[in-house]
Amino acid sequence: MIECVIRVFIYSVNRESEYNSWIYDIQRGVLNMSKAEEIESYILIKIKNKEYKTDCKIPTEAQLIETFNVSRMTVNKALSSLRNKGYIYSIRGKGTFVKKQPISKKLNKLISFTEEMKSRGIEPITKTLEFAYTSVGFEEEKQSLGLDSDDNVYKIVRLRFNEEIPIALDITILNEKITGPLEFSLMKSSLYELLQETLGIKISYSIQKIKAIKADDFIANHLQVEVGEPVLNISSVTFDVNEIPIEAVHTYYRHDAYEFEQVCTM
Repeated sequence: MIECVIRVFIYSVNRESEYNSWIYDIQRGVLNMSKAEEIESYILIKIKNKEYKTDCKIPTEAQLIETFNVSRMTVNKALSSLRNKGYIYSIRGKGTFVKKQPISKKLNKLISFTEEMKSRGIEPITKTLEFAYTSVGFEEEKQSLGLDSDDNVYKIVRLRFNEEIPIALDITILNEKITGPLEFSLMKSSLYELLQETLGIKISYSIQKIKAIKADDFIANHLQVEVGEPVLNISSVTFDVNEIPIEAVHTYYRHDAYEFEQVCTM
């Protein structure tokens, strides 16, 4: 049985300030912590503050034992906790290193990949694999867009990267009756930016369906995962302010590259 773990956080609007307050209390020694928790927090703060960057080697067990004047068992407990939470990984004979953190995506906010990455201080990288104008196929997508089976649509396939690592694969079907004629040269910018600022289409909302699937040859090849490995699929239909469907999108995410946040209120 294939399983895909989705980390969903229910959090308050003050999460960031709470985190900063927590760090302040740790630094002042206010919180009542065990030695293992103290070591874990010490390392975690340095990861969050990017003092320990991705793939950076953290202090050895011997160094942590000396720094905190604790037993090897205590250090192992702290490192095991960080390892289980996905913050670090170990290589036998080489040491322990900071693990690349997944990108956190908020499901309750409609935002383009470009905007999302820029908001995190990351330079967005997108490679357009296919740009086609066709009337063949995509029956399900055409139906969701309110089109007839012989209507023309634009098909855009894009691969998203975090630095040099592919993290998401987008297959977008655009309603040509809404967008009008498009050219490949326009695909260099954010698609939402193109739709709203260039074409004057006002995006209102998106309906999304989420499920875990097995990567087929096409998905596995582009996301650099094994065939059959679990990936997260979000299928969505986006509407304008007049309730007219603009696009149908299938996005496939590497399970180790993304985590999703959902705000739940009473």
